[in-house]
Amino acid sequence: MRLLPIEYVKLNQKLGVTLLDRNNNTLLKQGTVITEKLLDRIRSNGYYSLYVSDDDVDELPDELIPAKLKHHLIEELHNLYKSVHFLYRTHKARRATSSHHMHKLLSRRDKVIGNIVELTDDLIHFLIHHRPEYVELMELKTLYEYEFQHSIQVAVLAVLLSVRLKFPIYKIRAIALASLLKDVGEVSIPEEVLNKHGRYNEKEKELVFQHPSITYECIHNCSFVNSYTRLICLQHHERLDGSGYPKGLCDTEIHDLTKVVSIADGFDALTSDRPFRRAYPQHKALEIMERSLDIEYDRNMFNVFKSMVARFPTGSHVALSTYDYAVVVAQSSNPAKPRISLLNGANTVVDLTKVPHINITGLKYTE
Repeated sequence: MRLLPIEYVKLNQKLGVTLLDRNNNTLLKQGTVITEKLLDRIRSNGYYSLYVSDDDVDELPDELIPAKLKHHLIEELHNLYKSVHFLYRTHKARRATSSHHMHKLLSRRDKVIGNIVELTDDLIHFLIHHRPEYVELMELKTLYEYEFQHSIQVAVLAVLLSVRLKFPIYKIRAIALASLLKDVGEVSIPEEVLNKHGRYNEKEKELVFQHPSITYECIHNCSFVNSYTRLICLQHHERLDGSGYPKGLCDTEIHDLTKVVSIADGFDALTSDRPFRRAYPQHKALEIMERSLDIEYDRNMFNVFKSMVARFPTGSHVALSTYDYAVVVAQSSNPAKPRISLLNGANTVVDLTKVPHINITGLKYTE
């Protein structure tokens, strides 16, 4: 199975993973044969890339968390954004709201966050007991569900990094919950601004820069949310060099737990399709992040993160420094040097860790 930009998908190829529609229901099942009509349906549901099945690889990496858990998380995040949206509108309009009505709004929010806390514990338990050697399959995201899918993937990556860093469970729980809640303040930002092509103007910047503070205000008095989680939500856009927001904090002023979430957030954002740019492959995303070490990302934490991410997921078609082409058939002890099968008719399998003079130079999307 390999990930292709949708323009490289060919008719009669098979879907590698099940796709969901805008309502979080099954759109097309894994193994469906792709037709022109189905491609139009897929595009209309906001997909820019697809996983397709190949005959070149027998064993494929599993998805990082079960589909049922993901489905429940998306459902509850939908509910949370609705609940917080009501709270935000009530506060912004400065309506004379009765204490009874406000209590109902806060109780609804707390119930949803309580449900998310339970699902967060399920997510952590699953990842600790089914921890992959390397992160290979990234979550396909759509234009319409991006916020929720992104939050879940950030939580997954942040938990896996936290486990590698040997954080205690109470810190892992705070990191996972903050990853899921951190962007709820985006209910204050118009959709056309969130999905804007190009630079923000000053007014739009101000709106975007406020969302961590709005998230904090919307969750700070919830009994399910501890001080670590609140702090991560408030700080997750701060940068080590002081160029972040909302407070322009520098390295030592930013909590270590926030730094973990920032790495997971940055990687998932780069490897996700957005209306204003296509997703970067995993090896490119890591290269981009490396250029921002000690500026945006903590160097030591990033090096641990890099060690757990496969540069070229199993099933990828790749170009080699020898000008040959190959398919990745398995990972190895080095996440940058997987085992490959040459696409030269001979199907020769090569472990790149044993041939240091041969490197992968990039992905190959066309036959």
